[in-house]
Amino acid sequence: MSVERIVVGLDACQASWTALRWAAERAADGPTHIRIVHALERTDTDQLVVRERLAGAAAFIRGTAPGVVVETAVERGFAAPTLVAAAAAADLVVIGAHRSHTIRSALTGSLPQRVATSAAVPTVVVPDDWSSGSGPIIVGVDADTSEAALAFGLHEARHTGRPLRLVHAWRVTAPVAARPIALLEDASSADEQSARLVLDAAGRHAAIREPSVPVRATLWEGDAGDALANAGADASMVVVGRRHRTTLGGALLGSVARETMHRSRTPVVIVPVPRS
Repeated sequence: MSVERIVVGLDACQASWTALRWAAERAADGPTHIRIVHALERTDTDQLVVRERLAGAAAFIRGTAPGVVVETAVERGFAAPTLVAAAAAADLVVIGAHRSHTIRSALTGSLPQRVATSAAVPTVVVPDDWSSGSGPIIVGVDADTSEAALAFGLHEARHTGRPLRLVHAWRVTAPVAARPIALLEDASSADEQSARLVLDAAGRHAAIREPSVPVRATLWEGDAGDALANAGADASMVVVGRRHRTTLGGALLGSVARETMHRSRTPVVIVPVPRS
């Protein structure tokens, strides 16, 4: 079995410690190397306090998952690029996000979005009010996102023995104003059929790739963020794809991924387009 390499961003706030707990629980399931990174954005930061915090975090990991390899690092620089660089050779980068507190640290606010937009590996955003569960793996299906999200979700489902749930949302594309009822009904039927084709294709792909994984598909009429929030309420993980790369080489996260990160009480994994 290969060793999974995880980078965890840490600071003094609860959100990052919840992310650390998520990583520790994951490490208990198999061979793992965890690198805990603290970014020093200010020159007047007390490094002794930081190193003591990192030592305590490493001890917590080892106590939760005996045998795991733990490394700590203090890096000078802004948090987002520091974590993205640290995760370049990793399999996952894990960060916390505040949902229940107004006080924000260097590892909250827009940081999850900035890391998820730039990282070359999947970004796991763990909300500070997360509690461990054994629910299904949710994958948001979108015709415009990479197949990597589905591949990640299938791998997680097979590894954990949990079922996979595919969720796809659709809306009527025809404008409502000044349209005959019959035309709206036709448009609604066509849009639903088109959405079902996308969802069915994802289901067939999942069955071929991992035939042993139980798969359930849900078609939702309405907002995609609402669909994922509803499905993710009792899930163990929500997986969404990062949109695509721009012609200038940058990456777009997508509104669904942003909204899901901000609303979900379940860890959200943002999976980027594959490395070219």
